[in-house]
Amino acid sequence: MKKLTVYFIMLCFVTVIGAGSAKAIPASLPGLQAAFDTITTAPVSGSSSVDASNDYIPDYLDSYWMLAAGGASFASLVIELAGWADNNTFGVYSDSGGSIEIFNGSESSGDKRVMSMSYNGSSYDVQVTNLVTMTATYATFGSPDFSFYITSPDGTFYSNSSKNVDGYDYMLAYQGASTDTISFGSATPALWTTNQFMLAWEDSLKGRIDEDYNDMLVLMESIYPVPEPITLILLGSGLAGFALMRRKFSDN
Repeated sequence: MKKLTVYFIMLCFVTVIGAGSAKAIPASLPGLQAAFDTITTAPVSGSSSVDASNDYIPDYLDSYWMLAAGGASFASLVIELAGWADNNTFGVYSDSGGSIEIFNGSESSGDKRVMSMSYNGSSYDVQVTNLVTMTATYATFGSPDFSFYITSPDGTFYSNSSKNVDGYDYMLAYQGASTDTISFGSATPALWTTNQFMLAWEDSLKGRIDEDYNDMLVLMESIYPVPEPITLILLGSGLAGFALMRRKFSDN
């Protein structure tokens, strides 16, 4: 029975991981690694401790996100290397309804926004504030979790790979390790901390992209990933089924 328990738990997790996985990305990402190296100033200037090819979080964990305690996140535009940079936009949306733009094609490296969220008793008020002009835009979400998107002349691509027309993963997310100091554009050099995630995007359809994931890099602070709903359903139903099966074995 002990061996069966271990086997079943492993099977549940394999099923969960498989349910949230998108089509495979390249094994090596030299273009993105070069971008990480370029913005790194310490402890080794020009050499990031982040391995672009291996350190991104699993696809089943980067689809949905929430704001950390305090209900606000600083967003910084790090790099735009795409030919469509002037046309691209980046923002967040909710599966329950609502979306809001954070950056558009007119922005430059180092530009910042603050995204905040507050509960009004029935839904969630979302505000994005430009820290230079102090102007704001607003949206309403039906739930506190959200996903990211990027638009380009080729269409709209989502952090939730299952929403993409080809099921491809157009966004990779990297968590800081509080090791590297990074500097980009007009931003002051600062530590890339564990409560910050670098979102690296492709902005073209799979058939004609270079798969370097450096078309747009955005640093988001005070957010954290949450499992996809289908992941929780599969894990919950799998463990519930196992509990029932174990009970039957015990009764016998």
